[in-house]
Amino acid sequence: MKKLLTLTLLLSLFSTAYAQEKRDNFGIGFQLSDWGGDFGVGVNVSGPEFFGVITIDAAFQSQWRSNYFLYENAWDSYQMLELGLRSKAGQIANWFEMYGFARACYLISGPDSWSTGQFGATGGFGFEFNTAASGQSPVSYFIELGSHSGFQDVTPFEVSITGGFSSTVGLRVNF
Repeated sequence: MKKLLTLTLLLSLFSTAYAQEKRDNFGIGFQLSDWGGDFGVGVNVSGPEFFGVITIDAAFQSQWRSNYFLYENAWDSYQMLELGLRSKAGQIANWFEMYGFARACYLISGPDSWSTGQFGATGGFGFEFNTAASGQSPVSYFIELGSHSGFQDVTPFEVSITGGFSSTVGLRVNF
């Protein structure tokens, strides 16, 4: 009788663990990036899915200039905000999906010699990998590849900052 009760309890625990719905409400995470040759770290938040495919997301990013040619501004830090849309392009498996994104960027701060307060844009595609094969874990990893328009005439030494190819990797927890 004791074995039957233990077996029933274990079966009920496993069945409820896999019966949960996929979490697609709010999410929060962190990211590492290389945008236009500049290294950065950031935090991101995402809203719930609308119409099953569209998500609004925002990020705060702190980047460091990786310019080895001009010693005066090597490793200067600057911060920016991003706000945009992410649209699911395909659900390959329960644990793997592709998406496209488009975001507006705002340069908040930088060194004193920079002219901040400028707007830019970014776009590209991404992959999100859920940590459970069922796709029901709240934790997922993501990879984004795309390009940044860059901020023009920000510094007297360079024509553009953050412009060019961008790659981002991160971890997101969905609630």
